[in-house]
Amino acid sequence: MSVKAEYLVIHTAAHGNKDNNYDTTVEQIQEWHLKRGWKEIGYHFVIRLNGDVTTGERHLDEAGAHVAGLNSRSYGICMSGHGDFHNFTENQYNSLIDLCIRLMKDYNIPVEKVIGHREINNLI
Repeated sequence: MSVKAEYLVIHTAAHGNKDNNYDTTVEQIQEWHLKRGWKEIGYHFVIRLNGDVTTGERHLDEAGAHVAGLNSRSYGICMSGHGDFHNFTENQYNSLIDLCIRLMKDYNIPVEKVIGHREINNLI
């Protein structure tokens, strides 16, 4: 299934706890998602704690597996670490902003359609 990107959906890897924030890798998420029976990592991008933007096997022309009901209309961006317990790093925020601006320009996505994963409940 191909993607007609209308949304950017930002996720946290939820990898860590109140005492530890892990620098989650594409390979780790790939392993988690394969164990769920998915064919590959569900996100299109992972932004590491140092701000490096990494990609896995999920290409931009492929629907993601990151948000039920919106996969064929969105790109998934996962932030390493655990956003419920720790703020994203300054480097992560800078990379996220740069990536979102690029994708918004390339795919004509308005800022109102850059959402967090939890916001999906307001849409469907």
